[in-house]
Amino acid sequence: DTGLRNILDYDVAYGTTGDVLSDNRMEGSVKTEYDFSKRVLIYNAITAGYDEVRNIDLEYNFGPGVGYKWVVLTNFVFKTELGADYQEQYFSPPNHTSRISMRMAEDLWWQLSPKIRWDEKFEFFPELDNTEVYRLRLETNLSYLLRENLTLSLNLIDQYDTGVPSDVSKNDLQIRSLLGIKF
Repeated sequence: DTGLRNILDYDVAYGTTGDVLSDNRMEGSVKTEYDFSKRVLIYNAITAGYDEVRNIDLEYNFGPGVGYKWVVLTNFVFKTELGADYQEQYFSPPNHTSRISMRMAEDLWWQLSPKIRWDEKFEFFPELDNTEVYRLRLETNLSYLLRENLTLSLNLIDQYDTGVPSDVSKNDLQIRSLLGIKF
């Protein structure tokens, strides 16, 4: 099957611990994929958002690439991707970074049963002009289908970035439970 897909994702989080702000961020992304064949695809990904706790006023990324689906079964898919990523970040207090990185990624999903699904994504972004600066992003989700359009999920996201300013944490670990509604 060949075809064009748009994958949209939107994430908003806000939280306090006592009187201390522990989370205030928003991120949206769109990834467009085109399958040339059952195994080969090209993509373009765009992401934008902010994170007040990490002092990021605005961040956006975009970049194209190519992917290969190594395993394609009715209940399991494993693919890898290779591409480029351009990133701009605006921090508080005023500070700005821009960088061009390579993007190496793997992505899999497994439908364990009609109601249980596990998916996992790992991305590595080594900066092209400074080999000591890189980003990592790991995301894994375990979802349970409650009803036809209602899902309960446990989600873990870990992001590590060696290129942020010294007053910003290099690591951001998020563990969340989610209630998802599909339209």
